[in-house]
Amino acid sequence: MAISIRPQNTITWRLGALSSLIALLYGLLLIRLVYLQVVRGDYYRSEALTMRSREIPLPARRGAILDREGKPLAVTTYPVAVVVDPEMILDPPKTASLVAKVTGLDAAEVLPKLVKGLTSQKKKIRYSLIRRGLSPAVEDTLEQLRQDAANHDHLAAVAVVPEPKRSYPGGRTVVHAVGVTGETKSGREGLTGFERQHNVQLAGSPGRMVAEVDDRRRVIAGTQQRLSDAKDGADLRTTIDSYVQRIASSALADCVKRFNPKGATVIVVDPRTGDVLSMVSYPDYDPDNRPKRGWNPESLRNRPLDLYEPGSTMKPVTVVTALDQGAISTTTTFTCPGYMQEGKRIIRCSLHGDDVGRGHGTQNYVGVLAKSCNIGTAMMAKRLGAARWEAGFDRFGLHEPTGVGLPRDFRGRFGFGIDDHIKGTAQLTRAAFGQAVLVSPLSLLMCYAAIANGGVRMQPRLLLAEQGSEGEVLRRFAPVELGLVAKPKVVEMVRAALENVCIAGTGKSAKPIGYTTAGKTGSAQKVEHKARGYSGDKYVSSFYGFVPARSPRAAICVVVDEPKGSHLGAVVAAPVFKKIARQLMWYWKVSPDESEKSPVHLVRS
Repeated sequence: MAISIRPQNTITWRLGALSSLIALLYGLLLIRLVYLQVVRGDYYRSEALTMRSREIPLPARRGAILDREGKPLAVTTYPVAVVVDPEMILDPPKTASLVAKVTGLDAAEVLPKLVKGLTSQKKKIRYSLIRRGLSPAVEDTLEQLRQDAANHDHLAAVAVVPEPKRSYPGGRTVVHAVGVTGETKSGREGLTGFERQHNVQLAGSPGRMVAEVDDRRRVIAGTQQRLSDAKDGADLRTTIDSYVQRIASSALADCVKRFNPKGATVIVVDPRTGDVLSMVSYPDYDPDNRPKRGWNPESLRNRPLDLYEPGSTMKPVTVVTALDQGAISTTTTFTCPGYMQEGKRIIRCSLHGDDVGRGHGTQNYVGVLAKSCNIGTAMMAKRLGAARWEAGFDRFGLHEPTGVGLPRDFRGRFGFGIDDHIKGTAQLTRAAFGQAVLVSPLSLLMCYAAIANGGVRMQPRLLLAEQGSEGEVLRRFAPVELGLVAKPKVVEMVRAALENVCIAGTGKSAKPIGYTTAGKTGSAQKVEHKARGYSGDKYVSSFYGFVPARSPRAAICVVVDEPKGSHLGAVVAAPVFKKIARQLMWYWKVSPDESEKSPVHLVRS
């Protein structure tokens, strides 16, 4: 068999071609490397850094909510936790000894927490919590230890993590006004009350920090770098007086214990400035220990802003409007037989004592208020007409939100409820004495405050000032006048008539000894929507008024929803007003003024 031998020059050519190909490939590879590392080097370095680092927001200090004297109602504390990364620890006993100095624990307590991540076979624990709830000063202690070169490597795995906590020294009685915070997708934000309405001012602006992370995007301890500092939120000083709040909540608690209502509220306002001194809502809840489930939905309602049919406490608005518009005079009288037919419904008066069977008789506006006569008030409204009555409703601000600076601040509504299908006089006559009309307790209280203030209506004020972390005032909020509700002479006449209510009318049980008092009781039937009528056993009992009557310091409302045992405002709500008013006069050291006499013009057949 012949053997073919290739010429030497062929082998040489092939080796040369192969070498050239290899050289070409290496050349291309080198060009690619130069392109990646030199031309595009900065880009890929940036990408690599992005992949192994994580930007972390630095939370700003959330501002405190304070009462008018600077006492805290809501504050943020900044305890910290000490954590370690067991995978980075070189000498567990040495690290345990150093961490013990930082946390105040014994080294023997710390050591098991440093090694448990390394000894677990099924699942490694990357981070181990050593201790939480520590003072932020431990971070300074840790940095001091790291400055010693002998300790630096042993503390590289140790980190201090802030754990902001919102707490509420104001407690549960003020929770509906102050509100609470919670975790959202955007971080910790206000969820209810003042916390929600003023979240921007309170929250401030977060800073930024960057840190390296592992393949599971977990921060590697000791790699954090601060990029920008956080801007702390402002402290907000409210008009709430903590002592007045305690007075109001204590008096309401006694009422709740006695009458076991579905809900109740008390509001105290300074009629001269519109300052909300107290705002209590029952039932309440503990803002520092909120249940995760099983909430009582009634406890979440901020009743001072809930809309309801107020009943007889609406009558002073009608009387002021009728006098101011000239629809009635001081000598105009109304005869009440106890009921009247208007449209398809019969309007009835609540009659007591000698009035049973014969009605309230003939009376002027003073007697209408003193006896809480529905018929007399309805007759006034018929003289007024819907347009002028609604104009009075507007002047008292009942068609507007209160502007107090809280969520769910709804405007009042006229022509609402079971009689929303009835128009004209039939609807107007009911609205005049507080049916077919919706208002909030706060908005109606500001009507009484306007009468107490000589007819000048003030916007309710809950925010006094924004302050810096050192207490410096950044911005003040002055009282806001919203105009006159009626001529001052008319307002003074109705003020005197409301004082008479507490002398000779249904409000006697609201009057503290030694102090002139003006106000009005209410015992409003609740709507039964399914039956398209009013309930025979569900009422809202209330009292609205101010004290002292001739030089008012406080306008107060007490509203009790579905009390058990009695539904009369004079029995349920007026005594609560009396307790609060008496203690306020003592607290403010207001001298008794009962010796002065107030002229009233009571006409009665």
